[in-house]
Amino acid sequence: ELKPDRDHPFTDFDIPHLGMDSISRTDFSYDELQKLRDAKPKRSEAIVWLIHLMMETGMRVNECCGIRIEDIKLQDEYPHVILHRNTFRRLKTKNSQRFVPLVGVAFESARQAIIGSTSDWLLPAYIDLADQKTKNKSASAATNKFIKSTLVDSRSTCHSFRHTMSTRLREVGCPKSIVDELSGWSKGVSESYGSSA
Repeated sequence: ELKPDRDHPFTDFDIPHLGMDSISRTDFSYDELQKLRDAKPKRSEAIVWLIHLMMETGMRVNECCGIRIEDIKLQDEYPHVILHRNTFRRLKTKNSQRFVPLVGVAFESARQAIIGSTSDWLLPAYIDLADQKTKNKSASAATNKFIKSTLVDSRSTCHSFRHTMSTRLREVGCPKSIVDELSGWSKGVSESYGSSA
């Protein structure tokens, strides 16, 4: 009964140096975050707003791209964005549906983006109306390009904002359950994100 699997051509083969060339994600340093907060857009302000949202919330790039203006609650006692599935953007897991506080440059960028938006979307530049989806791949590429041009020697990418947020929360003693809730992770995932304490 085991013969077909035993004789399968893709059974027990070796890939030289498997995993040896992978690059581990690095957190942004305090100085790098500050440079990104202060950086001015080359052309469109949308890229800076997107970076500020990811930086201070730990949201994924696709989550940021798919925010509707009606989901931003700036007048609330605790300003926040409501993340939920919509017709243009699915969420990665059921835990990804959550409330995310807007503080610092994320709050200000959300405010400016609302003022500058010409549609129902917070960042219409990253919405494909024809195909009814987010332009998360182009947003990710544009963000990484901006990061590279601002922080020339950094190996961090836009996904590093999530790792960095996890580290920042852990360093101030934020309970793991709240880190998981804010980041939209299932219980315990935050322990493997960010740099070790």
